[in-house]
Amino acid sequence: MKKESKVNQAKYVELNLFPEEKEEHQKKSISSENMESDTSPDKEYDLTDLFERLSKSAFRSRFHLSKKDKEYIAEKGLATIRKHAEDFVAKRLAPAVIPNDGKQTPMRGHPVFIAQHATGCCCRGCFFKWHHIPAGRQLTGEEQQYAVAVLMAWIEKQVNATAPAVNVKESATAYTMEVAAPGLKKDMVKMNIDKDGYLNVSIENKDEKEEKKDDVKHIEVK
Repeated sequence: MKKESKVNQAKYVELNLFPEEKEEHQKKSISSENMESDTSPDKEYDLTDLFERLSKSAFRSRFHLSKKDKEYIAEKGLATIRKHAEDFVAKRLAPAVIPNDGKQTPMRGHPVFIAQHATGCCCRGCFFKWHHIPAGRQLTGEEQQYAVAVLMAWIEKQVNATAPAVNVKESATAYTMEVAAPGLKKDMVKMNIDKDGYLNVSIENKDEKEEKKDDVKHIEVK
């Protein structure tokens, strides 16, 4: 009986070793659980004001998903695109020090890249300007998920977008066509009538001044 008592006593002492470390471990576990809940992709953000401000920037408004981009999204699914966005944000936007900051996001090649430029999530300078999150430090988990939420909201808007609203008015002498096209300037629009009598409207943005105002240093990846 005495031998069994010693064994039980030894077990009891072992379980109570380093209580401070055990308490610290419990704190870290709770903190980790809170972080996971804070960075849940299901968290919703009110992005109304952000998208309103972005719509007034000629440079940001010129970005749109191409037919090829939308086909890629349809093939992969939004869940996969979100994972890509999380990866790009973690590697290209979140670090405290980014040697090529301002040049790390290509202008083409992936729907998320386009979304980053359209929403000011392409570099830490633009991220600070549009989202007021300072550069020079690692983005927190919640800040990264916020960036992903912004990107996915823009992408979903693009995927679900329909053709611009067109209103045609007829008078005694002419037809007037009104097209909803926020962010466009008069000199971006070119019109001509082809040999079959069809009116063709094309849009081309050669305005580089707005890009300079945004302090963006971009490179094209072919």
